[in-house]
Amino acid sequence: MSEQLYFFKFNKEIARTKLSTLIKEEDNFSYKQYLIENNSKYEKDLQFDNIINKIEENIELLSTEELWSLYLWFSERTENGTRKEMRNYGLDLFFELHSKTPVRNFHALLWDYEFLSNQDIEYSCGSDELIGFLNYIICYSGELMIFLNKYYYKSHETDEETLRIEQLISDINSTSNSYFHILALLELENSTEFNKETMQLVPKLIEFRQANQNKSYTLPVELHEAEERESKIINLAYLLYLVLGLKEEIENYDGKIIRLHSV
Repeated sequence: MSEQLYFFKFNKEIARTKLSTLIKEEDNFSYKQYLIENNSKYEKDLQFDNIINKIEENIELLSTEELWSLYLWFSERTENGTRKEMRNYGLDLFFELHSKTPVRNFHALLWDYEFLSNQDIEYSCGSDELIGFLNYIICYSGELMIFLNKYYYKSHETDEETLRIEQLISDINSTSNSYFHILALLELENSTEFNKETMQLVPKLIEFRQANQNKSYTLPVELHEAEERESKIINLAYLLYLVLGLKEEIENYDGKIIRLHSV
């Protein structure tokens, strides 16, 4: 199974009235029985009554492990349409990163941001906290994409894309006094030499690909480093487009967001 990162938001009223009723039901696959049979899988002992109380008070109080148990129960309970059914009960799995590279890049940038901002973004956090971090990613990955458009793609076809990215960063700067952009530029300084050296290495890699584009080939050992460097920069830059979709999903949401990390 590939590494994944799930993002949940919540409807407290629907969860209070519908979800609490659902998981109290005694049937062939009750949530209570699921907990009894699977509790050993979790790091902490999950208590059915505690989970009920949290849902009835405020579902945002759930721990990540408690949310995991509900998500896995729903997944086994409904083979298809799990996301839709969960949403009907106040659990909205609204976004996911579903492969190792974007998940690890997301966390790498998160660690940098937490250090630079002296702020911890927990797995359960407010939407405003997460949007702040996403603004940092947009500035960081956006600047990387502008760099690639100039030194790697070198095509006028990317001019409009560069202008759009510059506008995105400008919009963030106008509402944050350039805070997130400044942090991103500070972090990018650490990779300036690496990025410039990579742009000097990739022409031979591109030349080799073009010469062998219509046949099967094995990349020469001397080009492995260039390919790894190229991949690292491109993947970090393309995180921009994933994060824009994530930000759009939560801009009008005022509540907790919980992230579940599946390795």
